[in-house]
Amino acid sequence: MKKLLFTLGALFFIITVNQAQSRNDLKGPKAKNYKVWQDDSPSATVYTNSDQVTLKGPEAKNQKVWAETTAKENKVTIKRDTRRIGLKGPAAKNFKPWK
Repeated sequence: MKKLLFTLGALFFIITVNQAQSRNDLKGPKAKNYKVWQDDSPSATVYTNSDQVTLKGPEAKNQKVWAETTAKENKVTIKRDTRRIGLKGPAAKNFKPWK
């Protein structure tokens, strides 16, 4: 009974490891030059934002990302910690804001 369970466990392990290695046939230059996008295996669906502006040619090359206006601009208020203002040297280096 122990031999049977051991044999089945080993067989299950070998099959699992073998299935995990899906592209064993590629070696050498074929593996080096493998193109993922040309693979025929099923892949996950990729969703893209349809609101993107599609530019081509010189307009795409010369596009200034920072010049784009967004509908909603995020404003962040930064609260300055006044306990650290006068610290210098090791005291500033070893300052612990959580205390």
